[in-house]
Amino acid sequence: MYINTSSDYYKLFNCFIQKEWEQAYVSFFEVDNLISTFKIECQYLAKKINPYYDRFFIECEDLICFDLRGNKILNLHTLFNQYSVIRNVKLENEKVFISLNKKNEEPRVEVIQFSCKEIRIFEQHRKEIKLQQLLDICSDYSDEDNERLKWR
Repeated sequence: MYINTSSDYYKLFNCFIQKEWEQAYVSFFEVDNLISTFKIECQYLAKKINPYYDRFFIECEDLICFDLRGNKILNLHTLFNQYSVIRNVKLENEKVFISLNKKNEEPRVEVIQFSCKEIRIFEQHRKEIKLQQLLDICSDYSDEDNERLKWR
């Protein structure tokens, strides 16, 4: 159930963009051999799988990130532990760009180019899920969101 295209990476991280009224952020990042693991706190989507869940795990094989000048970012641990909120995701010329900033801080944004060999997605208890399952959950949430906005 690996995903390995830029288009799919874009779809995946787009699910975790911080909403105005919901929290979504990277709460933990580690690298073990060639596998980088993100723990993404995202209760509003996780509870669609199980009402007691509040996170997902994303495993990336051979993760490489570059700054906007094309320089390889060497200390990913520091980057993802400092800049934990995904503000925007962009797909341009088969490259994925992610805008990150510190939790609860608007002005400072770090934009990186994201690349890896493949990604696997897991729910809270490390049961693997397919990208399409996550996209369906996001779609269901968006439908509910639209209904909620009608009542504002």
